Amino acid sequence: MKNIIMVILLLVSLPLAAQEKRTMQQEADDKKFQQGLFFVSINEHQKALNEFYEYLDIYVDGLHRAKAYRFIAAIYFDNSQYTKAVSIYKRLFEEFPLTDDGMYSLFQIGICYTKMGFEDDAVKAFTQLIKEYPDSNYAKDASTMLELLKIANN
Repeated sequence: MKNIIMVILLLVSLPLAAQEKRTMQQEADDKKFQQGLFFVSINEHQKALNEFYEYLDIYVDGLHRAKAYRFIAAIYFDNSQYTKAVSIYKRLFEEFPLTDDGMYSLFQIGICYTKMGFEDDAVKAFTQLIKEYPDSNYAKDASTMLELLKIANN
């Protein structure tokens, strides 16, 4: 009887311990991401990049991975480092292809290529977006960008 009670107590306490651990992990996840946001807010971009890259390395299933990718890419984009931004947007798309973040990343890849003067690559990105996500707002924006590229080339 004593063994049965011990087993029952163990079975009841294990899920509670797992819940507590998960909550602590979520708190740590949030805090690490918030550190990156803090550095963005005070325009310490290199420190923000370091925090977001560390976040991505540590929290492979993190709650804020897509946002971290977006902040990293935005920092590169804002500093006209389009090649680096494209690289990060591609990683975002690979990790989150069927989400709003994935669609956004394809659109931004096209914008970066446009900024760099690589119109053929921009057209490919915009066309892929339109084909894979035809009903999205990003597809509509991509269609507009394709029209603008056509106008600019005439």
